[in-house]
Amino acid sequence: MGNEKKISIIIPTYNVGKYVNQCIESLINQTEKNIELILVDDNSTDNTVDVINKWKETNENIVLIQQTVNKKAAQCRKDGVLRSTGEYIMFVDADDYLEANACEIALQTIETEAVDIVQFGTKVENFGGVPDSRIKSNENALMPTVERIEGDLLEQCFLERKFSFTIWNKIYNGDLCRKAMLEVEDGEFPKANDLYAAFFILYYAKSYCGIEDKLYHYCFGRGMTGRNRMSLNDYTKCCQSWLVYKNISKFGNPNNKSSFHEVLDNIHERLLNEQLGKLRNNVVSEDREKAIRILMENMEANMFEMIREIAKMGWEFRPEFAKIFRGLPELRYKPKRITNIAFYYRNIKNGGAQRVVANLASEFARLGNGQKYNIILITDEQPQDGEYKIDENVTRVTIPNYLEYSKKKYGERADALYRVIDTYHIDAFIDSMWNIQPFFWDISVVKSHPSHPAVIAHSHSAAGTMWEFKGNAVEETMSSYAMVDAIVVLSEVDKMYWKTINPNVYYIPNKLEKTYNKLPRKKEGQNTVLWVGRLSKEKQPLDIVEVIERVAVFVPDVKCVVVGDGEKEIVDNLRGEIVRRGLEKNIYLAGFQKDVDKYYSEADVLLFTSRYEGFSLTLFEAAAHGLPIVKYEIPWLTFNQCMEGYTTVPQGHVREAAEKIVELLTNSDLWRQQSRLAQDSYNKYDEIDIIELWRKLIDDLQAINDGECEELILLEELKYFHSSLVNQYKLDRKELNDKLQRTYKEKSQINAKLQSTYREKTERGNKIKELKAKLAKKNERIEKMKKKIANREARIAELESEVESMKKKKGVLKKIKDTIKKK
Repeated sequence: MGNEKKISIIIPTYNVGKYVNQCIESLINQTEKNIELILVDDNSTDNTVDVINKWKETNENIVLIQQTVNKKAAQCRKDGVLRSTGEYIMFVDADDYLEANACEIALQTIETEAVDIVQFGTKVENFGGVPDSRIKSNENALMPTVERIEGDLLEQCFLERKFSFTIWNKIYNGDLCRKAMLEVEDGEFPKANDLYAAFFILYYAKSYCGIEDKLYHYCFGRGMTGRNRMSLNDYTKCCQSWLVYKNISKFGNPNNKSSFHEVLDNIHERLLNEQLGKLRNNVVSEDREKAIRILMENMEANMFEMIREIAKMGWEFRPEFAKIFRGLPELRYKPKRITNIAFYYRNIKNGGAQRVVANLASEFARLGNGQKYNIILITDEQPQDGEYKIDENVTRVTIPNYLEYSKKKYGERADALYRVIDTYHIDAFIDSMWNIQPFFWDISVVKSHPSHPAVIAHSHSAAGTMWEFKGNAVEETMSSYAMVDAIVVLSEVDKMYWKTINPNVYYIPNKLEKTYNKLPRKKEGQNTVLWVGRLSKEKQPLDIVEVIERVAVFVPDVKCVVVGDGEKEIVDNLRGEIVRRGLEKNIYLAGFQKDVDKYYSEADVLLFTSRYEGFSLTLFEAAAHGLPIVKYEIPWLTFNQCMEGYTTVPQGHVREAAEKIVELLTNSDLWRQQSRLAQDSYNKYDEIDIIELWRKLIDDLQAINDGECEELILLEELKYFHSSLVNQYKLDRKELNDKLQRTYKEKSQINAKLQSTYREKTERGNKIKELKAKLAKKNERIEKMKKKIANREARIAELESEVESMKKKKGVLKKIKDTIKKK
């Protein structure tokens, strides 16, 4: 007992001859001297043991354990701990070192606080030449929680993340540490050995506290951590961390900790996240397919389970994983007889694509003459009122909604989709939701089924529309479309575009439910304009108001019926604009209608204001009813190539659109001519057997071989082109923003000067007003003075007149007196 030390420090070593001297020196020179150093050498092949022995000659507190074979750090730490005698235990990696007073401060804290674990701060030193931001990030991640924590430390560490599980920046209760290390199985654990030991220490520990003092020097970059490129051999070692996970999973949880299984899930996520990050960032691109298999083998997962997990942790990196998945044989379609076909769309209500999917599924279900198919319609939403009708032979299945079950919740959607493929023995999966984030993950899940179904992307929009979307939509769509077994598009333009990515592209236009032969006749005195579609941003419904406002100037009784529904904000804005312009009698919002035929038959003109469309059934339906059309220009539409009876105006030219509508409403001959052209051209279009085109696609898939893309454009080049455009846009935007800021600044300065001038002008104006007011008062006083003077002068004149009168009287009296005297 007298030989027991206060602190045992465990240092595993392997070929660290260049660094171990600094480590040992920092420990020998500790201000706390009651320590033992247990160095466990893992069969080094360099001079590591020689360096240790040299120190051992002059220091009795050094213990050297030499392994005869390489057993990795986990075994070295376990052997060192079980050999230790210290009341407390610390761990130091051989390429790191401690502050001179580290042991003294750590010992004082653990004894004063009476806790099982004390964590201290870490100084990260940059030996890997990495950016300072990364060093700072690591230091922050290693910061202890400066408080006392009691209770379930597994939960506090792994779930609450109050402190890190690194074992080398802490001091532990020795007995607790030795008990925990008995749970660590003997054997090689090349990776996650810190986590392995920490799990059991935290399981048995009951109290923790942290201090801010940075006592540990972590020499970042001396080990493997700082490497950028990773070989398959290194990645294999990295994936062996799953050995640790499996061993921890076998632990019986004797203390019945409630957080146990949640902590296991957290560790699973941490390991997978780390390995997917290394696969993406460190493994070279040509090795990534092999790396995926290495990861699968170590996780003991099949392809579906792998995709399910990758989706949860690598959701945002769809283009990168698409590039990897494309080369995997496990996801490659195997030609077969196709009998069971699944169609997928989010719902079958209120929309052109929804109607197409419902009709297509029904048409396939009704096929006979030896072409019987079992049709499964998959939607996110449960059956509800207002849906398009489907044939009774179509089996309806729902899966979790993509809006709610994405990222970490995607697993539930993946499980449901996989069950559908399995239960109904799906041979071909037709996905019409190409523009949602789960599209890539959904098709990957389908392809991962052992039966290897064919996956068909049914595009309901034009290829160019993806350039409208934010983020990496272009790269993502191209990457996903390169994975599918066939692409169905709605124009020859799109067919040419997607042929650069995938050799199996089919132009199959949409089919209408009915054929219309009766030619309508314009009713005298009726001036009805029809607009049909989902009220959404790209369809520009506010342009309706501007067009009809101009039409009403010339045709006051014009009535525009808007058939369709959409987002509340867009509907409210449209309704508000109608009221603001006083067009309540001219524009009527009919909302969503399942039966649109009566609106077509009662209308005189169709107005079409979309900025972009993939096909637009509305145009064909209007033409089928013999309805003349005034439409915005969308040059790639199939409608333009095969139909007549319409007038095109440039995008956003509401005045020109109004003029064309007025012409049709006021010129019966022109109306009849356009009506006849529209219906005649539709009748020719209706002769196309669209279902036969789909059957040909199915037949081709049953014997399809991998082919080369016509006019091949490498995906990387397109990606680069897109990235260049985005970067140029960012530069242009920055330049414009800078100019805008300068303009704002100049404008602010000018405004400031104007404000100053306005103030001066106002002040001068006020002074002038004051002076005018004073002048007016003075003038008023002068006028009063003038009046007083005038009054005085008048009075003087009166007095003078009176004086003259008195003088005259005086003269008369004098004459009288003189006369009297004479008498």
